[in-house]
Amino acid sequence: MEIVINDKPCTAVVGEKLSKVAQDSKSHVGYVCGGHGICQTCYVTILEGLECLSPLSEIEQAFLSAKQVEAGGRLACQAVIVKEGTLNVLSRPEEVRRMLLQNPLSLFSYGAELGNAAAERFIPGVSNVIERIKKGEVAHREGLSDLLDSMGAAVKFSASSAAANLPFKEQFGALVDFIKKFLPFAQPSETKPEPLERVTVSVKKKNH
Repeated sequence: MEIVINDKPCTAVVGEKLSKVAQDSKSHVGYVCGGHGICQTCYVTILEGLECLSPLSEIEQAFLSAKQVEAGGRLACQAVIVKEGTLNVLSRPEEVRRMLLQNPLSLFSYGAELGNAAAERFIPGVSNVIERIKKGEVAHREGLSDLLDSMGAAVKFSASSAAANLPFKEQFGALVDFIKKFLPFAQPSETKPEPLERVTVSVKKKNH
């Protein structure tokens, strides 16, 4: 089937995630957290063909506000194409770029809306990540480290990227710190242990 991302025709097949289609076609859709559904840089607006996608995942329900969902918002790393049809998708970076060219002042209200949405869904988002850890979806050290690394990458990205991502910086930072308190096992320390001092002990047999 043919899908349009940011006015660019792309080829897709049923069963693929929007994020994969975007990556394969080199469309401007973020992928900072590696598909964990945390960073929201893969947030897209479905302009047409919402019925061609899978229902909202638990992750999307946790992180997206009601207003975002109502406007056709989805996370590309969670949305799966489930049937043939016409799909027209607009990514957040492209949406911001168009605002910048057409009506720069609208970016102020847009940024405020993003900040409000992030604050509104912060607690549900934290709960979702903790539940995923409890359910064993991230049950081994490598998987959990990957999750935390992804969250850290999202923080760095939001700190140095466009204004559209800035409202999420504090939420992500707090999320990382909060999650660490609920880890099922300790994270490896980066501090090297101090070398042990060798001590020689002599034992003498007591004469009776």
